[in-house]
Amino acid sequence: MEQESFLTDDFGQEAVDTDGQLEGVVERIIFHNESNAFTIIELLSDQDEVIVTGKMPPLNVGETLRVQGEWSDHPKYGLQFTARSVLKQAPRSEAAIYAFLSSGAIKGIGEKTAEKLIDAFGSETLEIMREKPERVARISGIGKKRAKNFQEALQKERSYQELSLLLLPYGIGPSRIRTIYKELGDSAEAVIRQNPYYLAQRVRGIGFETAERLAEAFGMSGDHPVRLRGSLLYTLQQSLFQDGHSFLKEKNLLQNLARRLEVDEAKLHAALDKLVEEEMVVRFDPDNPDLLKLEVEFGSNLPAEADPEKAVIAMRSVFMLEQDLTRTVRVLAGRPEAQCEIDPRYGDTVYCDRVISKAAAQTSFRIDSEEIITPGKDQIKALQMALTAPFSILTGGPGTGKTSTVRLLTRILLADGLEVKLAAPTGRAARRMEEVCQMEATTIHRLLDLQLD
Repeated sequence: MEQESFLTDDFGQEAVDTDGQLEGVVERIIFHNESNAFTIIELLSDQDEVIVTGKMPPLNVGETLRVQGEWSDHPKYGLQFTARSVLKQAPRSEAAIYAFLSSGAIKGIGEKTAEKLIDAFGSETLEIMREKPERVARISGIGKKRAKNFQEALQKERSYQELSLLLLPYGIGPSRIRTIYKELGDSAEAVIRQNPYYLAQRVRGIGFETAERLAEAFGMSGDHPVRLRGSLLYTLQQSLFQDGHSFLKEKNLLQNLARRLEVDEAKLHAALDKLVEEEMVVRFDPDNPDLLKLEVEFGSNLPAEADPEKAVIAMRSVFMLEQDLTRTVRVLAGRPEAQCEIDPRYGDTVYCDRVISKAAAQTSFRIDSEEIITPGKDQIKALQMALTAPFSILTGGPGTGKTSTVRLLTRILLADGLEVKLAAPTGRAARRMEEVCQMEATTIHRLLDLQLD
């Protein structure tokens, strides 16, 4: 007999059977909160209908449950059974199997099809549907395709329930579990048990602490290799997404992470070496000019004679993107100036200064009548670069004048009769650019007419 356990006491702390136990079939799902798994069901137990409340995995009408908990007399709703643990059992009787199949839990099976299946296989219906779809296909009106669909649906149902039972006790809600299942499929539970840190790397909203709790439950605490590898990859990923770092100094990475994990730095170093060997990450000297060669190898690109203090670590995918980006920038920056449509007189510093000053003084440039902007030396230099170079990048911290520089640049280009397009990575950034430049701005993918999933 199959059974699955969902312990609801304190998110997975083993509950003690103190006051009672019920077994029955889910007659009705009255309420289910996806965020915290709190559920109210009507359970048919020994011909009596009982209201059961508590944290439960996603359920279907017709499923058979064994529930441990205690009775309580609610002042408004009367006698109820409060669940402390829930055991899902495979339906054993034909009536229970019929209730499950005819509930709509399996797409394509209604009351008539459920009757056909049970008439043919009796109490073995679910097992045969999962293990021997060719026998199901022989039933009139079903066929091979529907039988295969039933088999896959039952497998998905089981896989999803197993995943829910695994993750719900750790505070991972049903909506996020669906996201995880969609990402990892039927193998989700096996993947997570093998490497819980994979969740933190792949699923938004799953943090390192959740992965740590799962790892400890699976016996992967301390200096377990899975914990060390997962922590290294997670740290590199978060450094990229949160702080914009495409690589980290190896020395700092090892020291800081060893202190956080409370492990021996030498063991963490060995785990990092293994990741380098497997080409999951790249070790290199950022000052090495050979990195831009097309034939660069992955793994370790640190020459034996190089200073180990200079070694940095990057994820392989990020390293590849950085290479491609750098090569593209070099190609763009190396184009002959003759290919540009900008007035060649901007190459004359005096002429360029005069045009910039004139544009800055125009009332149409100002957002409000009181605003007066006088470009500084760095801004003038940046504008001269933008007006003369085939490709340029403008950087700077807050308050350094990037916004006013871009506004001046757009005014000058428009005055020359050139077409100007403004784009930003996000909609919010595009709206800000549109506001300060006083002309239409879009997202980059919209400008390029990209269809993003």
